[in-house]
Amino acid sequence: MFLNNKLNFLFFLILLFNFQTIFAEELDRRNTQILINPWTIQDNKRIERREIPNSLKLQILYSPLKNLFIGFSYGIGENKESAYGQYYSSSNRNNALYQFSRTKQGETFTFNLQYYIYKSFFGSLNFGLEKGFTVNRNNYINFSPNSFNLEPYSHKTVFSDRFYSSVGFGYKTDFWEHYLFAIEIQQGFIEAGKIRHIVTFDPNYYSGSFPKQYQDLILSQSLGNVTPKNSMFTQIIISAGTTF
Repeated sequence: MFLNNKLNFLFFLILLFNFQTIFAEELDRRNTQILINPWTIQDNKRIERREIPNSLKLQILYSPLKNLFIGFSYGIGENKESAYGQYYSSSNRNNALYQFSRTKQGETFTFNLQYYIYKSFFGSLNFGLEKGFTVNRNNYINFSPNSFNLEPYSHKTVFSDRFYSSVGFGYKTDFWEHYLFAIEIQQGFIEAGKIRHIVTFDPNYYSGSFPKQYQDLILSQSLGNVTPKNSMFTQIIISAGTTF
């Protein structure tokens, strides 16, 4: 149902901009295209997925041959983040905090190959890389009515780079001579990527036992419900820009 709705939306936009094509097809296609994609409609085929955050993307294409365009696109991703989180280390769930920080996430580099099949309709091949990122959790603090304790525990999670590829079919037209509108649907494959956990703590502080945070991590891994897997994805990319 979700995919059908996306296809209906795609054809609606094609019809909406089709009147511009009547005049655009009489002109030679310009060699350089610069497009900006502010948002993308995404659908992943697995629940256990590591999503790429939706972010602004810039695409630059150049035509060395008639109807063939080669270029790349860059997604800026989400900026680094720092915040405080809550964890449950005691019966009182309001007195345990930790510091959370994440490096830039979702930064992507994609090689694009597009070929105009008929007039404003084109097919594409795309090969990309999502840059890895790191999450740090440290400065665990337990509060009590008269004092607080800083736990000697830290947890670093390293997410690896991931490769992806896709094939696409789209519609792109120029209007008012130097402006472009494009919409494309892509079907692709993305790697799960690797996740590495680095945990450090002082065993003397925990009286020979393991920290609750570490026990929760081991339990979640043993249940196998947080491990991302290779998956297929579908996305609709809507963009606009200029050509010269």
